[in-house]
Amino acid sequence: MAIENLEGFEWVDTTNATVDMMTYWNDYGSSISSVDMGINIFMLLSFIWMGYGLYVLAKKMNIKNAWMGWVPLLQYYTMTQVANVSFKKYFLYPMLIIIAIAIIWGIGLMSLTWPESIWTMVIFVWFISIAYIVAYIYSLVRYINILSATSKRTWRGGWTTAGLFFIPFIMYPVVALKYKEDTKKEEKVVEL
Repeated sequence: MAIENLEGFEWVDTTNATVDMMTYWNDYGSSISSVDMGINIFMLLSFIWMGYGLYVLAKKMNIKNAWMGWVPLLQYYTMTQVANVSFKKYFLYPMLIIIAIAIIWGIGLMSLTWPESIWTMVIFVWFISIAYIVAYIYSLVRYINILSATSKRTWRGGWTTAGLFFIPFIMYPVVALKYKEDTKKEEKVVEL
């Protein structure tokens, strides 16, 4: 069938498509980037405020390296010290398990080829996905245990634990500013 014989076919002119896309971006792109900038500023301020609260709480509890409350990954070490629980047991081991599962998953997927065995691939992906979900839930429970131990150590209740979980950038400064040292009470390691 030749191009000349196409009756009733309407040709579309695409020469102005790029101009139309740029017009769209100029109209809406600036408002999208403004929203993104607002979210980024909010996240930065939330991080600074939470770091401040964690730092002040660690200083009031005489924790050795309170400055770690400002560093993103080292915050978890400060959280375990504030909660007076083992960093290895409550954070390091669950994270190492998740990383190991991710590595095994990646190596396993790279070693399987499509024509070789589709069912082996399906079972492997299913098994590793379930293992990853279980490891993630375990680490989430451990994280909640850390927050609960922090609430108990600062003589607060379950609502504080919920607040530390859902809005830590508000609750850590609140707990830190309300925490008063009480030397009469003995501290003991909380095992959950």
